[in-house]
Amino acid sequence: MENPIGCDDLGNGFWGGVLSNRINYIGTTLLPEQYSGATSIEAVLENEKALQGSISSLWSRYYDEERALLSTLEGLREHTRRQECVLNSFLVTVRQHRNLFTPVARLPPEILSQIFVFNAQIRLEGWLEAAHTCSLVCKRWREIALDCAELWSQLNFENHYPPRRLAKIVERARSVPLSFIGGSGVKTWSRNERMALVVNNMHRFKSIDLRVPAGNNDDVDSLFKIFNESTPMLEDLTVSTPCANSSFVLPQDFLGGCASNLRHIKLSTTVLVPWGSALFSNLTTLEVDGYRTSVITCAYRRSRCCLPR
Repeated sequence: MENPIGCDDLGNGFWGGVLSNRINYIGTTLLPEQYSGATSIEAVLENEKALQGSISSLWSRYYDEERALLSTLEGLREHTRRQECVLNSFLVTVRQHRNLFTPVARLPPEILSQIFVFNAQIRLEGWLEAAHTCSLVCKRWREIALDCAELWSQLNFENHYPPRRLAKIVERARSVPLSFIGGSGVKTWSRNERMALVVNNMHRFKSIDLRVPAGNNDDVDSLFKIFNESTPMLEDLTVSTPCANSSFVLPQDFLGGCASNLRHIKLSTTVLVPWGSALFSNLTTLEVDGYRTSVITCAYRRSRCCLPR
C-alpha cells in the first residue's frame, strides 16, 4: 500500500517543514527555538505577573464598587425608615384629631375618672385589672387613668403581684386612702417588700379585708403582729378565714387597739372578738356570717346592746 502522506521522505512536504523548526523539549513544555532561553522565560513570567496584577486590580475595583453600592442601599433603607416614622406620626396625629369629634372624647376628665372607678368596682376580673384595661385604650384615657389616684387605691395581695408592681400602684394612688385585701399569703411577706408596703401604709387604710390563713397558728400570729399598728382612717373591717372549722381570737392590740373611725365590721363565725376593746366602741354596723357557735352568738347579742342607736 502506498503511503498517502509521504512517510518515506520526512524531509519533504508538510512534516519536513514541521521538523525543520527543531522543536526543543523542556520538561512538558514545547518551546520553539526562537522562544527558548532565559530571556523568553522571564518575559513569560513578567507577563503572568502583569496579568495577575490586572486581575487583582479588577477584583479590588469590584469590591470597592460593591461596598459603595451597599452603603448607598443602606442609606436608602434608613431614609425609608425615617419616612415611615414620619408617616406613622402623621397618621397618629390624624387619628387623634379624628377622635376629638367622638362623643366620648367630649367628656371632661373628671367624669371619665368617675366612670373608670365605677367600672373597676363592678368588673368581675378585679379592680386593678379594670384599671389597667382603662389605661390601655388610648393616650387620653391613659393620661386620665394614671392621673386618677382613686383608681389605684386598692392594694390587693391576693393577686400575687410582684412587690415592684404593688409599690407602683401605691405611688399612683398618691395621698388618697387605700383599701387592703390579703393575708392568706402572709408566710411569704417576710421574704420580700410586701410587709414593708403594709406597715408603711397602715395609716392610709380606709378599708381592710383581712383573710386569715387556716391551719397554721404561726401564720395567724405573724399576720396579727403586722396589723398591730393604729389605723386612724379605717372605716370598714372584714375578717374572715376560708376554713369553717378553724377559729381564732382577735388580739387585744389588733390595729393598735384604736380605730376611732371604724363604723362597719364583718366577721366570720370562727372569729372570736374581744368586745371590750376600744377598737369597737364606735361601731354602727355589725355583720356576722351565720351563727354556728354559741360564743359568737352570745357575743353578738351582747354587742347589740352596746351599739349606739
